[in-house]
Amino acid sequence: IIENMLFMIELNGDYIPELRTIFGKNANIFHEDFLAVERKGFDFIVGNPPFNVGGLVKVPTNKAIDKRGDGKSVWMHFINKSIDALCKKGTLAMITPSIWLKRDHSMHKIITQYHIRKLHTLTSNETNRIFHGYAQTPTCYFTLIKIRNRNNVANLYDKTYHKYIKFKIDTSLPLCGASILMKLQDHLKKLGPVIVKKTNMPHPSINFSDTESEIFPHSNIKTCHIKNKTTPKLVTNYSNKSCVFANTKKLVLAHKMYGFPFYDINGDYGISNRDNYVIHGKTDREFRILKAYLSTK
Repeated sequence: IIENMLFMIELNGDYIPELRTIFGKNANIFHEDFLAVERKGFDFIVGNPPFNVGGLVKVPTNKAIDKRGDGKSVWMHFINKSIDALCKKGTLAMITPSIWLKRDHSMHKIITQYHIRKLHTLTSNETNRIFHGYAQTPTCYFTLIKIRNRNNVANLYDKTYHKYIKFKIDTSLPLCGASILMKLQDHLKKLGPVIVKKTNMPHPSINFSDTESEIFPHSNIKTCHIKNKTTPKLVTNYSNKSCVFANTKKLVLAHKMYGFPFYDINGDYGISNRDNYVIHGKTDREFRILKAYLSTK
C-alpha cells in the first residue's frame, strides 16, 4: 500500500526526513507544492491545508498583530485543486476554516454541490486546543464524495444530540445547534431572519478617551471581556463625536466569541470598534425575547 497506493506531498522540507522515518525510504513522498501537481485520478485525498500564507502566527500573548498581518488565504485553492484531482466518486477529507459555512461565501456553493457525507464543526476554542494554540479561528472537518448533491443536504453533526442532521444547504450551515436551527428553517423562510449589523472601525476624525470629559462626552461600547472567567463586562470609552448607533435602542453583542447580548434600552451608547454585532429596529418585547434567546448556551 505504502509503495504503490499512497502518495504524500509536503512543501516544507523540514518534515521530509521525519516522513521518511515513519513510512520508509521507498514511500512516495514528494517535496513539492501540491497546487503545482498535475497528476489526477486519486480515489482519496486527505489534507490539512495551510489556511493562509505571508501572515504572522497569532498567539494570545501577542496583542500587536492585527488584521493587516493575516496574510493571504490559500485554503480555498487546496479545496478546488483537490476536488479537481479526485476521480469520479472519489473522497476528500479536509479541515478548513468554517467561514465557507456561510451561504454568501464563495466556497459554500463549490463545496455543497457535492455530497457531504460527514461534517463536523469546531469552535475557535476547540480549534485552538487541537492545534496547540496556533489556530484561533472556528474550523470544520468533512468528508466529501465527488458526486452531485441531489438531496441538497449536508450530514452535519450535532454535538448536543450526538447524531448527524440532514441540514439543508440552501442556507448558511451553523457551527452549533443544528437540530434546533433545522426546526426553525420553515419559520425563517416564512417570517425572514433577524437582521444583524456588523460594525466597522469608526471614522478617522473621531478621537477617543478612556475617561469622560467636555471634549469627550459621547459614551461608546468598545468590546466585552469576561470577568472572573464567568461574568461579561462591557469595555467602554468616550469620543469627541457620536459613533454609529448612538441614540438608537438596540441589542449589542460585543464579545467576539460568545456575544453576550446587552440591551441598550435608551440608546445611551454608540459603537466604537469593529466586529460588534447590533440588532435594532425591534419593539421592546422583541428585544427582550431576543436577549433571552441569545443569552442561552
